[in-house]
Amino acid sequence: MATSTYPGIPTDFKSRLKPSADLVERHGTTAKYHGGASFKSKASAAKRTATTLRKTADELKETASAADLQALLRAAQVLDRQAEDLAVFARWADQYKTFSDQRRLGEDTASAQALAQARWGDDPAAYQLDLMLLEECDSLSGGERFGLYVLKNHHRFAGVKPQNFMLSGYRSTSLTGADERTNTAHRIASIDARSSRYERASGEAMAMIGRDIFDAYVADRRAALGRAEQNNP
Repeated sequence: MATSTYPGIPTDFKSRLKPSADLVERHGTTAKYHGGASFKSKASAAKRTATTLRKTADELKETASAADLQALLRAAQVLDRQAEDLAVFARWADQYKTFSDQRRLGEDTASAQALAQARWGDDPAAYQLDLMLLEECDSLSGGERFGLYVLKNHHRFAGVKPQNFMLSGYRSTSLTGADERTNTAHRIASIDARSSRYERASGEAMAMIGRDIFDAYVADRRAALGRAEQNNP
């Protein structure tokens, strides 16, 4: 299998297909994230239009000038070439997306595993506390409890209702094939570094909470659990 030599494309991406260098240069990023679906549609449209032009030329052969007929046929040939180029590029784009998705998954998984080790080490209780608080903050009652903590300890959020505090990041993010610990670390990594407040169009104050406050909240809850264990040996 040949190795890609297109500028900007990783040299370890391999494909037997040889798409137009111009298409790769202009649409490589689209291919990386979205594959070839849109280009398949364009190829089909070009092919259909080429067929229509040939039919039109045949229908007009008794009335149109030779020059006009030749122009229609040349246009059909251009569209045939475009359809072929786009079809090849669409297949290449699907391969490139698969390659890129797998590489990104590997990188994200390694990054999440490194964060998990740095954050929790071999302490399952620390990991379970983070997981519990992530889920709790996404619930109605847990979110309000989190909001009350922020209001008590971070006065710049005064005026934001407890129910209007939200943990930033991607709640549904997951790494295919990764275990719960790794996916929990990946979820934490998606949380913004800094917290911020904003207003809805209605003027209602809202807050997006980042790692700066979430980590402090985790530490506060961990300390509370420690005190509870000491008082109830």
